[in-house]
Amino acid sequence: MDPILSVFLSWQFIMFSLGIYVITWMMRTLLEYRFPKVITSKFYSEIVLPFTPVLVGAVVAFFATQYAYPAGISFLSGRLVFGATTGMFSGLIFRVIKSMLKSKLDPDDNFVPAPPAPPNAPPTGVMGTGIR
Repeated sequence: MDPILSVFLSWQFIMFSLGIYVITWMMRTLLEYRFPKVITSKFYSEIVLPFTPVLVGAVVAFFATQYAYPAGISFLSGRLVFGATTGMFSGLIFRVIKSMLKSKLDPDDNFVPAPPAPPNAPPTGVMGTGIR
């Protein structure tokens, strides 16, 4: 397997991403509850929301020196890049795991019924209605 791909699929990357997602979600929920008008701000929606998980990931990686980082990440710069990258992918990782769990726990949710027949549809293929 490609070494970069193995890092993206490692349990360290997935757990770090989920942790960043939870921290970011809590920060966002508290901020939007305390300041409801911030939701309409263009700066908040286009700058703060996309950059927050990346910054949270870097800050957590700075302080979490004892975390089980993947092999080869032993210096501060490597931890910061790992944290920023996992922060960038935290929303995607959360959505993928959520959909996987939902499909495993509720398999009937994927069932799509056939649309009903239209009412008063003209009969087709009736005998005796040939060309006159």
